[in-house]
Amino acid sequence: MDLEAEFKAVSEGVRHAAVTASESLTQAGIRHALVGSLAVGAHARPRATLDVAFIIGNEAFVQNPGGVVTHRSGVPVAPVESLVLLKLSSRRIQDSADVIAIVQSGADVPLLREHVRKFEPALVARLDDLAIRAETEPD
Repeated sequence: MDLEAEFKAVSEGVRHAAVTASESLTQAGIRHALVGSLAVGAHARPRATLDVAFIIGNEAFVQNPGGVVTHRSGVPVAPVESLVLLKLSSRRIQDSADVIAIVQSGADVPLLREHVRKFEPALVARLDDLAIRAETEPD
């Protein structure tokens, strides 16, 4: 996972907003993790975005192998399996494309499947379909 590479794909304003927001949340004692386009870029391939999205509260910190990863910049990024679960819960085309990109980047599909099965079993078939697309579509 490479958050610094993702920060190179966005404007300085977006990078500053992510870091500043994270620092403010940390100072306030609020647990949080970066999600959305910036998190997908950190786990898969960097892409431009104009927004910064965090998930806050206990749901961002499911106890799983590795937990939330904090980079040198100090911005926590949601674990890839939690990010994929959020993306699968949406029906937006971009979210499906993000799951495909994450799988193509080498994510552990059996680990993703187990996480999805544990929290949203109805979404396992969707993950499997997107994993098949990831194998057949160029990245």
